[in-house]
Amino acid sequence: MGKAKYDRRLDKYYRLAKQRGFRSRASYKLIQINAKHSLLHKSHAVLDLCAAPGGWMQVAVEKAPFGSLVLGIDLVPIIPVRGCVAIQQDITRPECRSKIKQVMEKHGVSAFDLVLHDGSPNLGGAWSQELMSQNALVIDSVKLATEFLAPRGNFITKVFRSRDYHSVRFCLRELFEKVEELKPPASRSTSSETYLLGLNYKAPAKIDPRHLDYRHLFKETAEPTRKVVDVLGGSKQKRNRDGYEDGESILRKVASAADFIWSENPLEILGTVTCISFDDQASLPLKEHDLTTEEIKILCDDLPVLGKNDFKHILKWRMQIRKALTPEKKEVAKKEPDVGKEDEENEDDRLLSELEELTNAADRKKKQAKKLLAKRRAKAEMLACAKKMLKKKQREEMLDDTYNRHMLADEGLLPKWFLDDEKHHRQPMKPITKEEANAVKAQFREINARPAKKVAEAKARKKRAAAKRFEKVRKKANVISDTADISNRSKDKMIDKLYKKAAEPRKAKKELVVSKKGVGVKVGKGQKRVDRRMKSDARQRRGGKPGRKGMKSASGKSGQKGKKTEG
Repeated sequence: MGKAKYDRRLDKYYRLAKQRGFRSRASYKLIQINAKHSLLHKSHAVLDLCAAPGGWMQVAVEKAPFGSLVLGIDLVPIIPVRGCVAIQQDITRPECRSKIKQVMEKHGVSAFDLVLHDGSPNLGGAWSQELMSQNALVIDSVKLATEFLAPRGNFITKVFRSRDYHSVRFCLRELFEKVEELKPPASRSTSSETYLLGLNYKAPAKIDPRHLDYRHLFKETAEPTRKVVDVLGGSKQKRNRDGYEDGESILRKVASAADFIWSENPLEILGTVTCISFDDQASLPLKEHDLTTEEIKILCDDLPVLGKNDFKHILKWRMQIRKALTPEKKEVAKKEPDVGKEDEENEDDRLLSELEELTNAADRKKKQAKKLLAKRRAKAEMLACAKKMLKKKQREEMLDDTYNRHMLADEGLLPKWFLDDEKHHRQPMKPITKEEANAVKAQFREINARPAKKVAEAKARKKRAAAKRFEKVRKKANVISDTADISNRSKDKMIDKLYKKAAEPRKAKKELVVSKKGVGVKVGKGQKRVDRRMKSDARQRRGGKPGRKGMKSASGKSGQKGKKTEG
């Protein structure tokens, strides 16, 4: 077990700390904080509280100006660091303050420009008590900093996210002009720790003692209300980003089966506990009951991993147990309400399923829109690169840029954790600018705004047909106007009628559907059903002659009839 725990600590910052000679991986937390705010470069006196084993002292003496005082204090002895002063004291006792003043007088320092605090109590199993003691330690470090910090000085402390976090932040806001929260990359993502930076110390003449008393600060924190998980609504329990509340150090909460069966709010029990137990005296008959199957026992053993259907199965088992254990008269009296409850449950299930379908459809549309946008962006960038490659000089520059120091095939010689870290900073720069890509996108928009070729041709044909039609109308109107035996009023009416008729949209001809013998044909809107008989009837109405085939058949039939009569 010890070896497995040791292997888990071997992350990349642990290895980097060993390579550079730092005493702990926490040194990189201070390096990353200083890289963002540059606090050590302008600090001529640095006080490090809870400094053991001395990793932050090493970074401070390395980054601070030459000859600066770096003083480290801790309960446990600190191995000497070159250029630093180490004291073994308790920061909560007056002896520590007198010792600090002696060191300051010896080095000719009147106040510290920067106070660091990266301490935490020894961790055990009672998380709620340890979080309280950790935040109390932060308040003690703030109290010590107010005595030795110079005006407009800075303060860095580690804080664990808990329900007292906002009280600690309030304390710092009263003493510093600006308070920032920062979680450096070297801090493990699984840890609830974060760092608060108090910038530009106000150095007030008088400080309210209640702001530096953790008993008063943490007493005013409101008790958080526990949220009940809606087990039938499909909601899941989310992580509490403010830490665990009091009484939450034990994550396994157990309720007896008897309490669950006879409770008036079974959903509340399912949403708050993690296990339903059959071990108590009142629940033993329920455990031996015929309705309590092995599946029910397994489901009740671990509630947080169950789904909506599993919870419905448990609720159905509860109803059956209650019916089996209650008198028959009560069952008859409660038959009608049960039917209503079932209808309500079915209605709720239907609404939940519809809501889930709508949510999934909206998510799919968002994903499709993102994919389409990424595809268009990639296409614009490719065309911009291709446009630059048309010119010889730019093409040669792009080819020259591909030869660089990142081309060496040395990946097999480097550790994987180092390559993973370097990938974030070794991505090649695209040979195009944002303006060039936007220009290509503008061309795309212009092309999309143009009508299609077939649409443009159809519009042109309609325009030509209308022009021909109005040209004919114009000629007819000229003939009418040149006629001498018609009054001007009649001429105007006739010309208006011509133009009005030409401007009217022509009705679309109906599509003819030919029906065949023995085959049924469905006719839709804009269609007309016809057959061969209707075609010949229409020809006769126009005064046409019947076809040759029809004439021959008619003459043949008449001749046959004539022969028969003669015989």
